[in-house]
Amino acid sequence: MTLRTIQTDFAEQLLQDAKEELFFDLRVDGPLFTKVHPKVIWVRLQQHYASETLPTTPLEIPGWSYDCFPTIQDAQKKYPAITVGIKGRPSDLFQFVESGHSEGVIDFSPVGAIVLSKNKLKSEFQNVAHWHELPLWFNYALSPELWGPQGKLTRFHAQLSKLFSDHKLLKKSDAPGFYVLNEKAQLIEKHGFQGTKQEGSYILSLPWTFPLSGLNKLEKIIQQEF
Repeated sequence: MTLRTIQTDFAEQLLQDAKEELFFDLRVDGPLFTKVHPKVIWVRLQQHYASETLPTTPLEIPGWSYDCFPTIQDAQKKYPAITVGIKGRPSDLFQFVESGHSEGVIDFSPVGAIVLSKNKLKSEFQNVAHWHELPLWFNYALSPELWGPQGKLTRFHAQLSKLFSDHKLLKKSDAPGFYVLNEKAQLIEKHGFQGTKQEGSYILSLPWTFPLSGLNKLEKIIQQEF
């Protein structure tokens, strides 16, 4: 009966998330997620209905030792010597991996914060939400599903870079998902896309959950307005 309940709630939440979005928050300090990934939804339902079915050992993150915390403040308190800290947006995580850092503190609020190191950390697995959700989410955040040759973010970045360049809006893009545009790009706000106006530029920073429908809508708007 418990499994049936989890499956029913899971289907209902996926159906709610499938509703078309009318507003897209692409601000630099905007939320990391506007929806919850299905794998995280499933884990949360397990925690609620059948916590005994959850893993009793930590999930492996290939190439990394890690520690999990409910907040970034908790992580920084335990590891004050780790000075590399980032907000866990797609563009920030891409730059973190590409830079070759051997350790760092990543803020995945509201899920929690994760400390990563190439060296062994003195962490202790706990049967609490952030210990189940963060490793699951982080493995997805680094997966070929997003970053492979046909990955979602790889394809989105290629399409957006070309779109902004073709319409002479792109000033620079430091990483996939982060676009510094001409100030006139602010016109997209009237169509439901909110970016950040900064020093003569208009910046768009994609959250993890930016959908294909949002990309298609943005493409149509850029073609119409510019």
